Amino acid sequence: MVDYIGRALVAEALQEWREQLQQLASVSPLRDLALSEATTVDLRGSHPGGLAPLFAGRPASLASLLRDPEHYAQALHRIRMIREGADRVKAATGVWTAAMVIGTVSWTEHDRRRELPLLMRPVHFEPARQGDVLLTMLDEVAVNPVFLTEARARGVGEGLAGLAPQAGPGVEFDPRPLWQRVRELDTAFPDIEVVDRLFVGAFDDPEQRLLDDLDEMDAVIGASDILAATAGDRDAQALLAQPLPAFPLGDRDPFAERGVGDLDDIEFAALDLIATGRSVFLQAPPGADPLGTVAAIVADAAASGRAVMAVGGTEQSVRALAKRLDKVGVSDAYVSGAVASWNEVARRRLLTSMTMGVDEVDDDSLRRGGEDLLAARHELQARFDALHRSHRPWDVSAYEAVQAVVRLISTSPAPATQQRLGGEAAALVAEHGFASVAHAMVERLRPAAPAEEEAAPRVAEPEVTLVPWWSEVTDDPAEGARLDEALATLVVRHLPKMRAEAQAAAHETGMDEPPTIAAWADQVGLFTDLRETLEIFSPAVFHRSLHDLVAATAPPGSPQAGELARRDRRALRRRAVELLRPGRSKDSLHEHLVAAHAQALRWRAHCSAGGWPVVPNDFDLYADRIDSVLRLWGRIAEPVTRVAGEEDLLDQPWDRVREVLERLAEGVPGTLEAAEEVPVERDLESAGLGTLLAELRARDASPEQVRRDLEFAWWASAFDAIVSAEPRLTEEGALGRVVERFLRRDHEFGAARVGPLMRAAAERRRIAVARHPDFARDLFATLVEGADAPYRDLWRDFQPLVSALRPITVATAEQVSRLAPPSRCVDLAVVFASESLALAETVPTLARARQVVVIGDAESATRSAVAVFAHLLPRVPLHALPQPRDPRVTGVLGALAYGRSLSSLPSAGEPDALRVIRVEATGTPVAGERTVESTRAEVTAVLDHADRVVHAMPRRDLVIVAGNELHAARLRDALDERGHGSRSRSPWSLSATPPESTPTR
Repeated sequence: MVDYIGRALVAEALQEWREQLQQLASVSPLRDLALSEATTVDLRGSHPGGLAPLFAGRPASLASLLRDPEHYAQALHRIRMIREGADRVKAATGVWTAAMVIGTVSWTEHDRRRELPLLMRPVHFEPARQGDVLLTMLDEVAVNPVFLTEARARGVGEGLAGLAPQAGPGVEFDPRPLWQRVRELDTAFPDIEVVDRLFVGAFDDPEQRLLDDLDEMDAVIGASDILAATAGDRDAQALLAQPLPAFPLGDRDPFAERGVGDLDDIEFAALDLIATGRSVFLQAPPGADPLGTVAAIVADAAASGRAVMAVGGTEQSVRALAKRLDKVGVSDAYVSGAVASWNEVARRRLLTSMTMGVDEVDDDSLRRGGEDLLAARHELQARFDALHRSHRPWDVSAYEAVQAVVRLISTSPAPATQQRLGGEAAALVAEHGFASVAHAMVERLRPAAPAEEEAAPRVAEPEVTLVPWWSEVTDDPAEGARLDEALATLVVRHLPKMRAEAQAAAHETGMDEPPTIAAWADQVGLFTDLRETLEIFSPAVFHRSLHDLVAATAPPGSPQAGELARRDRRALRRRAVELLRPGRSKDSLHEHLVAAHAQALRWRAHCSAGGWPVVPNDFDLYADRIDSVLRLWGRIAEPVTRVAGEEDLLDQPWDRVREVLERLAEGVPGTLEAAEEVPVERDLESAGLGTLLAELRARDASPEQVRRDLEFAWWASAFDAIVSAEPRLTEEGALGRVVERFLRRDHEFGAARVGPLMRAAAERRRIAVARHPDFARDLFATLVEGADAPYRDLWRDFQPLVSALRPITVATAEQVSRLAPPSRCVDLAVVFASESLALAETVPTLARARQVVVIGDAESATRSAVAVFAHLLPRVPLHALPQPRDPRVTGVLGALAYGRSLSSLPSAGEPDALRVIRVEATGTPVAGERTVESTRAEVTAVLDHADRVVHAMPRRDLVIVAGNELHAARLRDALDERGHGSRSRSPWSLSATPPESTPTR
């Protein structure tokens, strides 16, 4: 609840928002008759025989008012135009805008006269005989709301609305008191004058309706948390900015999925978060599907019994969302403002909803579809796990083996052996590494090789242009090779698997996903300590605080002993002993409890969601890998720090570590085992390498060929052993078929999810009608009789029923005040495609909603609304699919705003769509500026390129976008000089515009 400070801040901000809306206002006849050029019919000189019945409240024909044939013909044509315009607005908004103006007010403003209608009465048109029109003044009187707003802004508007005359026949209708009061406002309105005029027109002012709506919302607008936060209330800002809960990792239960459509894990997690009532900002970078996300959110809210309003920044976005809702099967739950006569269409949809039944859903088919999806997912996971799972004693996967074999046979020298290694030989290589075993094999094959090499004349080696990454650290090629092996193994073998294992452990144990390698190493160390503790104590040791048990078991007189009553100390000691596993000694009970207490504190530091400490199932694999990684890192840590200039690299994020190490590892073979070149003490023949040695000796293989054949034999043997243990890896096309089956099941189940949602929405319709029979009867009568009540009034008068019949409302920001009553009538407002909206335009939406979700791209927003929402609300980034885009453009966008979240596909058809032309130019800045905004060389280069492009693609348009107004002006002048300024002088034309005025094509 917003306190009085927040309400005061909202009141101050409200004045600023009013000014923004007034600046955005277009010229309407209510604001300025002259500038609007509105179509009107002047009745000031009408015949008294027609005016008398008109003011008496009876129909008067236009022919009886205007007796002159020429004036009558012109007025009849204008009346038809006025009626058509009023009918269009009526169909779209439910508001009748045709009215008779009785008196105008004018004053001097900015050295010109500004004239506004002062008093208005609605006019009804009916066709008459011989093409004539009957005019009837309705029993309503209104003072121009624009003039009332102007008077309030100048501090003289109090009491003006109360001076409006009563709508009565004849002399009962007297506007003169109001006119006289307005004439007395000359201190606020210079040279004010009230003119006795009488004319008919159509007076529509959307911006004024927004201002009037803010006045009507005054009672509830100060209670909005998000508006209070926007106005600067720190308490409201802190409430909105509370941390979001951790998103679940891993595959989701398909029967627990929310929304409709094809969603990813982030979108499902966002739906779960929104269902809790949190207001959030969903960042949608280029390549995301914001319309699909909006459709899923509103469909889930409707099925949950919530009134939801989706507010778009443009009519195109609203129409696109309506089409998406129709496509996913939610057409029976929404009302859209994306049609020309949406008020009439909305009324018909309400009437249709009252007669609709509950949709039938085949639950058995849905359950079978979910079970088939789970089965397909399990099979796919099993096959991927079999492909990527490491096997002992090789400690590699089938995927790694295939990659290594392909690399070996595609590089020189090619492997020349078909030998396979047994388990003992494989373990020897895995223990000592390729370098050590290959060196031992070369010594065995050529015991005199070193002496011969010393005596042999040196052959000039070809010039090497590639500088090793370790060249600044050592000049020893052997040491460099060992560093290469350690780096390649760390980057290719361990780093990706270690990150996947960290994510799996976080999902299994509930711990926070470690942001760095150091944090993961600490978690693995914690797992080690936990396992030792759980061998001593039962898991219940972590189900309570151990502070009192530590104090009770501490030696007397120690700082940890504290002050405890003797009776309490004995009871706590007994409780501590009960936590021991059977057969465990209690001699070191205190030390073990201290260790368990420290581990519980470490667990809380790594697990923000809470929960009890547990050890993951694959802990041994995690511990072995982290030991290997730390051992490898100990070898390359100092060289990497010196070369890359990165201190404490393991304390930096995973992506940064990968980026630095991959940059250093460019050109380094990535499939070699990291091990020192140390002597192999075992006999090679007895270890199972005798056959390979004999073959190499027969071929007199070179040292390089020995190393290559050893690697190939080892990797090929690893692959053979793995596929022997996993025969399904050799099934041709099996993985592709499993993927296709999973995608098909997922698509089918995703399409079927809309059934239960629409059934829930229909059931809520039925319950609402049963609970409110009086409302249902009156609403049905109102809709059937064809009354002209606007949808806004229907929603206001029958709110519990209307919200259930059509729980989803889709509209533009400008339409919100037309169709929603001025109250907190919306449970959830979803603002989308609003990058071009000002904050003031969204105020009516925010004031009506209890919860707000904004979907947009904060990096491309051009107005204040999205920027403010992105700053105030917790941000959830959505996934972006790769788009066909020039990689250089993707690089620029990523560097400026989106980072690694933006990716691109190779552009097909136009590989050279982006060209960069460098121009060497100098110039003089304009007066008062320090930078040169445009030079002659730039102008010439642009026009020369434009000439080439236009002549290369005739009959096509070309737009030149200038960076600023000065450059655009110089381009236009140069175009005129070349004779391309008009189509009359050239078969083609160019237009130079600044970015903000560039037309959308």
